[in-house]
This record gives sequence, C-alpha cells and structure tokens, in this order.
Amino acid sequence: MRTLLVLCIALLAFSACAPLEDIELKAVENIQVVEMSDSKLVLDVGLRLKNPNSIAVRVKNADLLISLNGTQMGSTQLDKAFRIPSKSEETQQMRLVVNPNKNFGTMLPGLLMSALSQKITVGIDGYIKGGTMFYSKKIDVHHKEKVDMQKLNLNGLF
Repeated sequence: MRTLLVLCIALLAFSACAPLEDIELKAVENIQVVEMSDSKLVLDVGLRLKNPNSIAVRVKNADLLISLNGTQMGSTQLDKAFRIPSKSEETQQMRLVVNPNKNFGTMLPGLLMSALSQKITVGIDGYIKGGTMFYSKKIDVHHKEKVDMQKLNLNGLF
C-alpha cells in the first residue's frame, strides 16, 4: 500500500512538472491612460490570452516598449502580478508604469495634434513572462493599432 501511495505522489509530481504549452496572445484590448505627467505614464492594457495548460500561470514580469505615433515612450514595469487561469481564454488587465525617456516632453505637442485628428497609433512591443514554480514562458507581444481618441480613456488629459 505504501509503495502505491509513493508511486501516486511521484506520478502526480512529475505530471505537474510537465513543460508549459505556449500561452497565446489573441488580442490587445482596452488601452487606457490612467496617469500622465512629465515623469510618469501609467497605462491599463487588456490582453486577451489563451492558456491551454491544465495549471494557472502567474505573470510577474513585463519587458515592453510603448510607442505613440511611432515615437517610443520608454521602458515599462508591470505594476503587479496577475494570474491566467488554466484552460482559459479571457482578457486580463495589466497595469504598466512607463518610465518615460528623455524625449517624452517633446512628444506632448504631437499628442495634442493627435487629439485634434481623433486618431493615435499605439504600439506595444516586447514580452510578458509568466510561469509556475518550475517553468516559465515568455509571451511575445507585438501590437500596433490606430485608436480612436474618443474611445481611448485619457482621463481628461486632452
């Protein structure tokens, strides 16, 4: 009986350690500007992710470059980790804190012009990294879209 119990525990442990299947980025949704200043930009980005794995994956890191109208804004940090449920395809909200590069102040007039044209091109390039206790995966993010300024939540910035 004891041998059977040890065998079951070992089998369970090894099956839980199986390599993760790729997590697929289906779409980028709900880009919102939460805060914008000379020293900081905070964005909420909805990512539609498909997790085919039988275990949930925790995303703890992001290395993304954000661009507006083709001009890079700066590097990002993930504000807090989030969880992608097992066997799911759903939108996960991700808060990114952008550390603006030194050209950020010169971008504001261009953003104002975009506000007049009612269109802005938002680009997100890089990856997010998630995993379990033993395995991690990078999820590539390469997205560019023209966003209608009326649909973009700028919290009264323009």
